[in-house]
Amino acid sequence: MSAIKSNIVLACLLGLAILAPASQAKDVKKARMLVFTSQHCGPCLEAQPAVDAVITQCKKRNVIIQEFDLSKPKTEFLAAKYRLIGTPTFVFLDKEGNEVARLLGQQSEDALRQALSAAMGEACEGLKLLKPKTKNTKKKFPKKAR
Repeated sequence: MSAIKSNIVLACLLGLAILAPASQAKDVKKARMLVFTSQHCGPCLEAQPAVDAVITQCKKRNVIIQEFDLSKPKTEFLAAKYRLIGTPTFVFLDKEGNEVARLLGQQSEDALRQALSAAMGEACEGLKLLKPKTKNTKKKFPKKAR
């Protein structure tokens, strides 16, 4: 029993009491991406490959990605806590726990990485800088006939 207690630490993250392995106790001051889904949500299932890709690309970065299934009784309270109106919802928190971005509905891999990089204050591997489209901003109007 003492071996189990030594490997578990009770971490209060953003007001949530979560049992986490002791090895993750140092992660409390990392940026987070919270992914809120539900079991019978079609867009949630469609968004999962993008979420998995972001997890793979950013797993060695200074970030924690947590997924919550709101259809489970233990996580239902999160809908009120984070003012969720639907799933999937992606909430991005900086190192201090402040919300810096929120995306609703199915998102692309690039959108998730861009919001996550804002929370982290650095870019995830594979994220390219968005370049503005260069278009001629001068509008040409037809000359009036005299």
